Amino acid sequence: MHELKFHGEEIINHLEDEMGALALSYFASTERLNKIIEMPVKRAEETGKWSKWDNKEIWGAAMNYEVFLHEMSFIGLAKTIEDVRVELKRQLNIDFHPKQENLNLPYLKYLKSCWAFSNIIKHNQSELVRGATKYGDTEYVLDEWDIIEGYNLETVILARHPSCEIVEYIPKVYLSLCTFIEQKTDAKSIFMKDDWLDMAHDFYRYLIPEVTEITIPNFK
Repeated sequence: MHELKFHGEEIINHLEDEMGALALSYFASTERLNKIIEMPVKRAEETGKWSKWDNKEIWGAAMNYEVFLHEMSFIGLAKTIEDVRVELKRQLNIDFHPKQENLNLPYLKYLKSCWAFSNIIKHNQSELVRGATKYGDTEYVLDEWDIIEGYNLETVILARHPSCEIVEYIPKVYLSLCTFIEQKTDAKSIFMKDDWLDMAHDFYRYLIPEVTEITIPNFK
């Protein structure tokens, strides 16, 4: 049992390293993105062209990057799930998949959703069309999040749909994975709480130390 718990703790530590890199990338990029959006538009006599074109260029670049940032975050989250799967199998011969039956995990919807979104992004050009993905990924997100079929994920992201709140996905996916690891190895994360809001601030502050001077949301 001691060895089992030791390996479980190793897997949690590696998970936190990956979550830290993902969170740092997301928040640092978002901070810079907001600064771009808030850039003042120069007057026409300063630039030699209509100022509205500057505005369109800024907003066009910002929207494109916001979509890219969300899509890469979904793929990054899916990679953390895959890495936990690999480590559990390699070290402990434990099988795990977010779609396997009889999982009793908190925020399982978020675990399954980021896995599904990642597959839709990689294999279906982010199009939310039923029957387009091999394992029912599109059907899952359409039904679970009440999204109208036919949209591109870009539209859903820019509409600030709750299915794309990366700030929520990171701690929720973490708690879901750590619960599974605890169930199988008895290794427990120090951030485990029944409600993600009770751990989110401390969790993010641990992942992104204050010395970085990157602003994180205040969940308290």
